[in-house]
Amino acid sequence: MPYTIKPWEELTIQDDYMFKLIMRRERICKRMLEKILKIKIHHIKYLEEEKTINATYESKGIRLDVYVQDDKNSVYSIEMQVRKPDGEGLFRRTRYYQSL
Repeated sequence: MPYTIKPWEELTIQDDYMFKLIMRRERICKRMLEKILKIKIHHIKYLEEEKTINATYESKGIRLDVYVQDDKNSVYSIEMQVRKPDGEGLFRRTRYYQSL
């Protein structure tokens, strides 16, 4: 299957490029975290734009979309999940990410 680039006009927040572009805006990223988690954050700091965690040779590495830290040193990994994995796939992936 040939690789095609989606036209700019058709991009939504569910597209990787647009999600990361929007989340780079500190005000939007901070507000989204506050709304979802029902907490107050005074300031966030971008630790890495796209953090890669390489596990051991035998296991699978991961790439975190948005990786930020708040003023209380809490670290947040913000991921866009477009489709629901089968069964317990999302729970297993979350546990795996957390374990790394």
